[in-house]
Amino acid sequence: MNIKSIAIGISLFWLTSGAIIFNCCEGKYSPPFIIFSGAVVSTLAAIYIANSNTILASQKEQERLGVLKNYVLTMLEKTISEIQEQITNLETFILELSKTSSQTQNLALINFWSIKSLSKTSDVDLYKVFIENTPETLDDKIEHYKSIKESIYVIQYLNSLTQTNFHSFYEKSTARAEKFRENITSINFIYEKMRHLVAYNTKYQSNLNSEFMTQFVKLMNNILLKNVKSGDFDKENLYDYNSKLLPPVSELCIKSTDDLDYPPQILKLANEAHHQFQNYEYLKSDCQDVFESMKKDYENILGKIQLSLEYFEKKEK
Repeated sequence: MNIKSIAIGISLFWLTSGAIIFNCCEGKYSPPFIIFSGAVVSTLAAIYIANSNTILASQKEQERLGVLKNYVLTMLEKTISEIQEQITNLETFILELSKTSSQTQNLALINFWSIKSLSKTSDVDLYKVFIENTPETLDDKIEHYKSIKESIYVIQYLNSLTQTNFHSFYEKSTARAEKFRENITSINFIYEKMRHLVAYNTKYQSNLNSEFMTQFVKLMNNILLKNVKSGDFDKENLYDYNSKLLPPVSELCIKSTDDLDYPPQILKLANEAHHQFQNYEYLKSDCQDVFESMKKDYENILGKIQLSLEYFEKKEK
């Protein structure tokens, strides 16, 4: 009911009351008295209507804040669950990074829908929910309220940083692994070329095969054919190439004295491949430290939210 409606109602009520009083009293009282009496009644009626509207509005606001508080507490519980899940995912990822033979590059990232929902709740409403409408000690309420507000911002920052760091790691590790494979592919190309050449020269009893060519083809045949077939070598595994192929190939190239063409080419490719592999491993080690630090940040913020949530839920009971 707006002010205009109340004013019209009061005026009508005032005129009607005056007429009724005048008729009932059969002119016993003077018009000024009747007018005064009508004004008193009208004023009381207006006060009653205004108070009723105020009380109704206050009740609706309390109901709204009560629903909002339950929603916020539910979202905080969901946030705790999401943080715990992210911590578990980070632990799995860090463990994979620590393994010397692991090429895993997957980290399950949590979207934190609860935080996105909480961030849309106005500061004014959060203040009303946790500060104005609770009977606890003001200092305690403010401390836990600030903790919740800070936690919302920190989690948003951590979530964004986690995604940025993982995508950066993925791009760099993929690029270094690709460069490693490019050098391995070049070595394999020389091997295939040399294998056909040795086979041709042997078939036609040519003396064009150098000792290095014969030994290199024999070595590569043993690694890429025999060991792959037995399961001792995985062509998709960088670690097998680095530990089982590059060392003996490099050693053969260094010892070679009868061939001045192929050994330097192959040795250069082997050294470059090993260099890229080392960069790949350094990156894993560095990222392991980064994600370990981020996991601790998540654990710290988890403790703060749990403490504040327990405080407000306890006061709710």
